[in-house]
Amino acid sequence: MAVGTGVVILDKDGGKVVELNASGDLPVFISNISKSPVVLHRHGTAGTDYFLNANDTTSPNVTSGINLSAWGSAKIDCLVSGDIPTWDLVPLMSSPDNSNYVSGDTRTVIGNQTFTMEVAGCDDFYVLCRNKTGTNPGIKVYVQGYNI
Repeated sequence: MAVGTGVVILDKDGGKVVELNASGDLPVFISNISKSPVVLHRHGTAGTDYFLNANDTTSPNVTSGINLSAWGSAKIDCLVSGDIPTWDLVPLMSSPDNSNYVSGDTRTVIGNQTFTMEVAGCDDFYVLCRNKTGTNPGIKVYVQGYNI
């Protein structure tokens, strides 16, 4: 067996996770991440040009969200408006039988932010927007499913 100049990344138990070539390039299966189209998920009631400016006070019905059944993770992009706006975002994922939503960890958004989360191929994904603060706060939430 020849010894090369590549890099092997191991997990905590010593198992091979990925091997980089001598140039340090990622393998094709990592560098070619598959992604869904970006969806404007939450916006103002007057239309997509407007920011949501009211707190969600109730949970939506299952099927109100985005189908992410083909995706393991989601990228959530948040654009905010107003003076020192903050929002609490609560991700909701449909249960395995699609009878109700299960909530994920609340994320406080301060300013424009992007974050990712595991969605495990849920059939319905929804982001609640709650506890707004600031002067005239508004928010738009974009979602994109992806697989590595």
